[in-house]
Amino acid sequence: MARLAILFSARIQTIRNLRMTDIQTLLNEEDATGLAERVRRGEVQPIDLLEAVILRIEHVEPQLNAVAERLYESARSAALDAVKSQGVFAGVPMLIKDLFTPVNGAVMSNGSQAMGEFRATFDSEVVSRLRRAGCVITGTTTAPEFGTSYSTESTRFGATRNPWSLENSAGGSSGGAAALVAARVVPFAHGNDGGGSLRVPASCCGVFGFKPSRGLMPSGPMVGEGWAGLSTSHAITMTVRDSAALLD
Repeated sequence: MARLAILFSARIQTIRNLRMTDIQTLLNEEDATGLAERVRRGEVQPIDLLEAVILRIEHVEPQLNAVAERLYESARSAALDAVKSQGVFAGVPMLIKDLFTPVNGAVMSNGSQAMGEFRATFDSEVVSRLRRAGCVITGTTTAPEFGTSYSTESTRFGATRNPWSLENSAGGSSGGAAALVAARVVPFAHGNDGGGSLRVPASCCGVFGFKPSRGLMPSGPMVGEGWAGLSTSHAITMTVRDSAALLD
């Protein structure tokens, strides 16, 4: 089955800004680095970019089942503030994997019913760094229960599907992140990797996944070193240059 088609109606922006149809085209063609450059040049406003991503999430989520929690209101506030950010990815939407990575105010379920509705009261260090880089945290993505499967399925969320073929798995454990990036909903999404949890879903979905060296992307303060240092945070990306820029 071909990748999900994403078609949206246009709405008029100011003369200075791109129209929504043009922003949707940019999301199809640009990686995060390219989108951030468009924001810096004033060609697109972060709030308009965010609204385009929200439209995409709502369009594909019934088929993909890749989003654990929507954080739209806090994302809108962050997008409005992003015009003042000097971060390398200022104004670019991103989602965080729902696995041992607290996002202030968001449920951290780790894909498990046992976690109930536990809400984090702080950001993990990696989330804080992504915010400082200008990323607009738009939601959280699905993961299998406690990250223990190469297929992103759980009793809490059900199965996350591959956007190239809805009958197939998106891989795991960062399957929600990989599915959203492969469907061009966002150009990158946070994930973590101990035994292939970025690389496996990236391979399943035809995107880029890289496990960085120990300690380069710390996940404290709640989880300093997962799996005694074997697990580390990074991201699923469309391009190698985005992956490299996130590590700079």
